[in-house]
Amino acid sequence: MAGNPLARQVIGLCLVGVVLACSAERVAEKPASSVERFRYRPEKIEPGTVYHYTKSNLDGSNPARISIYVATRTHLEVLKVEQGSEVLAFVTADIDWESFSADHLSSWHILPDGLLRSQGATGLNREDDSFTKFIMGAEFPARVEYYPFHVYNFDFTSFNFVFRHLVDPEQSFEIGVVDPDWKRILSPEFKPVGVQRGIFVFRGRARIDYVGDEPCNGTACRKYRISGPGMANQEGFIWVDRDGGHFVRFEHPLPDNPAWNSFKLELEGIEHFTEPGWQKFITVERERNLH
Repeated sequence: MAGNPLARQVIGLCLVGVVLACSAERVAEKPASSVERFRYRPEKIEPGTVYHYTKSNLDGSNPARISIYVATRTHLEVLKVEQGSEVLAFVTADIDWESFSADHLSSWHILPDGLLRSQGATGLNREDDSFTKFIMGAEFPARVEYYPFHVYNFDFTSFNFVFRHLVDPEQSFEIGVVDPDWKRILSPEFKPVGVQRGIFVFRGRARIDYVGDEPCNGTACRKYRISGPGMANQEGFIWVDRDGGHFVRFEHPLPDNPAWNSFKLELEGIEHFTEPGWQKFITVERERNLH
């Protein structure tokens, strides 16, 4: 066989076929996951609850008010009031309790007259594990390389609500982090047209390690360290309510938006609203923001 050119050619073609098949298999390979570390417990999500937070830099500067309304056990609505802005940010998120990730986000600006102006939407396609941002007819797909995944720029809101479903809250675990590439978005050359990769990106995994029990703002909490490539290899901390499982404080030197130089999220209070009560709250916040 060694001296038969035809046999060598056939073997070569077979080897190429094997390599191509293996390459296709690698492309189709599903992302890694720690989803088994979570178990959905519906009693941990109470519709009608509103969590009020203050977002700021680590030193408390540039504060913004963030209110998260639990509309249903799968749907969140978030109102954000930033200093110096006449418009309010309004974002909705749908949580998928199979991937323990937000599989759909929609964002708007609430204008001074109360009208909504769309700022785009983001959706997960589980067939190819793409998470795509849609803005003004343009598409910015990112491949999800680890589940659960969360958007840091969304103030880790979905992570906040997934955290309480950990099977063992004192064991280390990882999540994937997806975020905009702000350097490219803020570049003068950026144009929101067509399909563009590398605008919305998978930043890597973040590792969360239980540090110990530590009270925060008078609340019994578990304290965690968060680090890893998904957080630019910088270290921060999360204080989580032992009973409710929600964030009481989150501190990290990595900003989740260019308008800040670091990230701090601190719980200010919890209320319970009916749907009309939540809508009235939004109206009051909008009118207060005008003065």
